[in-house]
Amino acid sequence: MRQIFKNHIHGKKILITFIITNLVYFSMLFLTIPSVMEYAHGMDLFDMMPAGYSVEYAQTLLTTLGPDGRSAYMNIQLPVDMIYPFLFGLTYSLILAYFLSKLHWIEKPIFFTVLLPLAAGMFDYAENIGIFLMLRAYPDFPVTIAAWTNSFTIIKSVLSTLSFTVLLTLLVIILIRSIKLKMK
Repeated sequence: MRQIFKNHIHGKKILITFIITNLVYFSMLFLTIPSVMEYAHGMDLFDMMPAGYSVEYAQTLLTTLGPDGRSAYMNIQLPVDMIYPFLFGLTYSLILAYFLSKLHWIEKPIFFTVLLPLAAGMFDYAENIGIFLMLRAYPDFPVTIAAWTNSFTIIKSVLSTLSFTVLLTLLVIILIRSIKLKMK
């Protein structure tokens, strides 16, 4: 697995995936999510609740969205959000591997932190599937699916936060080393 990452940690390739990933992210943040939020009457969408939500909240949100809001969620937001987890996992795993290679740590056990963004992406897919199933089932409300989807949302958020924490920590270490080298 290390060799696969070593073969793909080139600055230009990482920059391109970073740009594409963030274009998709910003299109969700500024286009698709706001288009669904118009129907939510001030309620946060599932994707925007990193600490999770109750089963009751999920049921209330689905009702509040109404038919047009549920349709927008299913047909506008979710299709874009089915692209993003793959891009997030790929991009941030490559960035972590790149930073680890710069520190000459790619052969150390810390290498396995590159799996954090991939795992976050997998739980994002699980969350999206749960949201889709809840939207499709409405007006029936699958309590078990809502509870599982909430768990996937929380796990995705924790793994994403860990990914960024490791990434920023590595970046700080690289910057400190760079400053120390320039001072010598």
